[in-house]
Amino acid sequence: MIINLKHISSDQNRHAMLSNKDSVAIVISYSGEEQEIKRIVNYIKQKEGTVIAVTSINDSYLRKMKIIV
Repeated sequence: MIINLKHISSDQNRHAMLSNKDSVAIVISYSGEEQEIKRIVNYIKQKEGTVIAVTSINDSYLRKMKIIV
């Protein structure tokens, strides 16, 4: 799954909601704090999918979710 941070489309939200334990999402975000990103990450985590995230901010939501590389 590709999440475009400049434009979160309804398709990306739909893909996240349809994710499962075999799904893997790579999320790249400067701050890791965008509401759309939080929502998508939560969908995927609830469905037991894997999220790999890259962010520049150490104390971000994505880091607190323990999914930072």
